[in-house]
Amino acid sequence: EFVKLCHSAVRGTPIDRPANTWKRYQGKVPKTDYRLWRLRQRPRQLLAGQELRVLLQAPFTLHWGINGWQSVQDTDSEDWGLGHVVLLPVQKLSVGNSVQFAIQKQGGKAMAPPPAQRSDSPRNPSSPGLPLSCAMPQKV
Repeated sequence: EFVKLCHSAVRGTPIDRPANTWKRYQGKVPKTDYRLWRLRQRPRQLLAGQELRVLLQAPFTLHWGINGWQSVQDTDSEDWGLGHVVLLPVQKLSVGNSVQFAIQKQGGKAMAPPPAQRSDSPRNPSSPGLPLSCAMPQKV
């Protein structure tokens, strides 16, 4: 490590930096315009302008609405090879709006919500985020 550090200092760039990765990102952190929701990764809020992507292993239908279950829709998941995804077009919602959703198995069998529905709110009410709430499925 010390030899690599010395060589990098003389050269002016890290010697173990992958060239193709550096060309792609040029030292800048890439910006994502979506937020991913999975059973093991459940964000509490979205940034204004972000799309919400719900990802599960099996096919499902997402029953969702905005601002207290208004404009309710059902959207079937698409198979993306690594999982089944629903893209929620919520980018145009503004700060203070909310998204609610419930997950149902495809084939007519609903995933039961837990005894109490979880309603998430932002940790920092002054942050520029959209609160989410969700009826969580039980493990089957």
